[in-house]
Amino acid sequence: CRKPSEFRFPESLQLKARIEPPFRGLLRCEGYLMGSTNKGLKIALTDLDRVGIADVAHGVATVVLNDKALRCVEASWLKMEGLIANGQRVYGINTGFGALGHAAIDAADRELGQRNLIYHLATGVGQPLKWKEARALVAARLVVLSKGHSGCHVDVVPHLCAILNSDLAPWIPS
Repeated sequence: CRKPSEFRFPESLQLKARIEPPFRGLLRCEGYLMGSTNKGLKIALTDLDRVGIADVAHGVATVVLNDKALRCVEASWLKMEGLIANGQRVYGINTGFGALGHAAIDAADRELGQRNLIYHLATGVGQPLKWKEARALVAARLVVLSKGHSGCHVDVVPHLCAILNSDLAPWIPS
């Protein structure tokens, strides 16, 4: 990433790390799995293909966040912000989801709606995906977000990049 040395997990994550048997030797840090990497290969985010995603997932490659990807993400974010500022509806941002996609959400309730969406999507059961599988999902999501079609905030991409360039992977139930 641009400045990986600036990425720090909250102190609470570092203090609560523990080994748990179901993770077969992986370290669980309150929602993150740690494995070991041997990174020698650097891949630009805009050049990340399925072979590159596999290399990143296995911990043998580092993702380099380039300016082209950041410009695409920022342009998409600014476009979405402009649409909202002009009073246009943007699905899932100032509207509901699914059957409620037509319903407008008040500006005062948008933050709560986004938080509730995260809570909804962060719920799951089952054994966790393997370290490399979880990292592959993060890498694939990073590629999609870097295309600049999602409207995600520009800060999301460097954080996902930093996670991939560390030994961490999210804890994702299967």
